[in-house]
Amino acid sequence: MIVHDVFSSLPRVRRLAQSADYRQIEKMFLAVVPGYLDKHLRELAEKHTGDKFVSIATVFRHNNSFVDNQLRIHSDDVIQGQQPDYATVTYLKGGGSGTGFFSHIDFGSHWKKGDPKVHKGKGWKLDEYQEPIDNSMLIYEADRYHCRYPFATASPRFVICQFLRKL
Repeated sequence: MIVHDVFSSLPRVRRLAQSADYRQIEKMFLAVVPGYLDKHLRELAEKHTGDKFVSIATVFRHNNSFVDNQLRIHSDDVIQGQQPDYATVTYLKGGGSGTGFFSHIDFGSHWKKGDPKVHKGKGWKLDEYQEPIDNSMLIYEADRYHCRYPFATASPRFVICQFLRKL
């Protein structure tokens, strides 16, 4: 599901993302999102899904052609020790990479207990692609296999990733 016009002041949120204190965690560059943005995104997801959520984690994520630019098909099956039901990606700067959803000949399109967490290599098929539209939020099942797509581009990518558990 895609939601448009997420922020009334996208330039302000974009400046927050660009000036955030990013830290490398695994191979990703992440920064904490202020609580009021976390709440806004959670409430927007609730409005569009009809569910009530608790936010497990909400982070800014930065990618460019030099940083976090590798194929990393994965599911968001465990975040901070919890299993989210939904994940969201809010595109702050369109262009560059969107989100691809994949299925594997052996594992299917959704993670199941016992499957590897991150996949590289052959056997993947792109099932769906969401282009990176400024100020839009993609809401999807957290156990669905996905990754930034295309994997590496010349354009920097600033997004907010949020992981939600149903109440």
